[in-house]
Amino acid sequence: MNEGLLDLVLRYIDYLSNMILSKRRVVSQLWMELAPTMMRRMREQVMKASVGTLTMPQYRILANINRGLNSIGAIAEHHGVTQPSMSKMIGLMESKGFIVRKTSLLDKRQSVLSMTSKGKKIFFEVRGRAQHNIAEKLDEISDQEILVLKRSLEDIKQVLKNWD
Repeated sequence: MNEGLLDLVLRYIDYLSNMILSKRRVVSQLWMELAPTMMRRMREQVMKASVGTLTMPQYRILANINRGLNSIGAIAEHHGVTQPSMSKMIGLMESKGFIVRKTSLLDKRQSVLSMTSKGKKIFFEVRGRAQHNIAEKLDEISDQEILVLKRSLEDIKQVLKNWD
C-alpha cells in the first residue's frame, strides 16, 4: 500500500473515530438534559397516583426495598442522606405500617427492612396508577416509535445494569 493511500485510510479511520466520539458526547448531553425532566415527570405521576398516601421519598424507599435494598445504610447511601436521617424516615414508615425492621441474623447491629402487606399493597397500587398515567401520555407516540423507544430504554437499562 502506498503512503498516500495509507495516509488517506488513517485519516478516514480518525474521522470515523471522531464521529463516534461526537455521537457519544451528544448522547451523554441528551442523557444529562433528559434525566432531571424524566425524574420530575415521574415524581409528578407518582404523587398524583399516591393521592396523599405516600411522599416521594417514601415511595422511593419502598421501591428500593422492592428491588432488594434492605438495609438503612444501603438505602441512605442510594438517597444521598445520612443513616440517622434515613433511620428517622424508616421509623415514620414503620409507624404507618408500611415496613417492618428486623435485626439481622448475621450481624445484630444491622436491621433488615421489608415491606408489610399494607406497604406492598400501597406501593404496587401507586406504581400501577403512575404507570397507567405515563402510558396515557405515550398515546401520542406512534406504535413504531413506541417499539423504538422500548428498545432504546431496554438498551439504557442494560447500560445502567453494567455501569460498575
